[in-house]
Amino acid sequence: MPEKKSFIYLKKKEERTNTIKKEINYGKHSNDKTFRGGGQGSNIIVIANSGNCTEVRGTGKYLSNVCAIIYLDINGSNAPNTHGKDIFSFYLTKNGIVPVGTQDETTWTFEKGSLGRTAWVIANENLDYLRCPKDLDWDGKTKCN
Repeated sequence: MPEKKSFIYLKKKEERTNTIKKEINYGKHSNDKTFRGGGQGSNIIVIANSGNCTEVRGTGKYLSNVCAIIYLDINGSNAPNTHGKDIFSFYLTKNGIVPVGTQDETTWTFEKGSLGRTAWVIANENLDYLRCPKDLDWDGKTKCN
């Protein structure tokens, strides 16, 4: 079995918060806090989950203690505004920032679709799942022909 892909996690509070200082809104998202900010043609939305950082989204320490979900739209309000194409998601945890869809993920896996594809894009440096999704697998083929 191939080795699992690894990721760099941002652990310092300053690294996690410097990008969301532009604008803070408290939205109505199931009593959660929503932070919005952006600049230079991108948008970022951070949705705080339970507020006590106890949510678990998979196995291992990096997917436990989830505090929030970060949605990054890399081209701002320009189309297509679709997860896995120009919107990518990350978990903000007590242990760092983790891309959604890692091999240890149990909530939004690669197989479940576009929301769980951020880790794939980072690890495999491609969007080939848009062309041949049924052919790709973490433990097998990572590119279309």
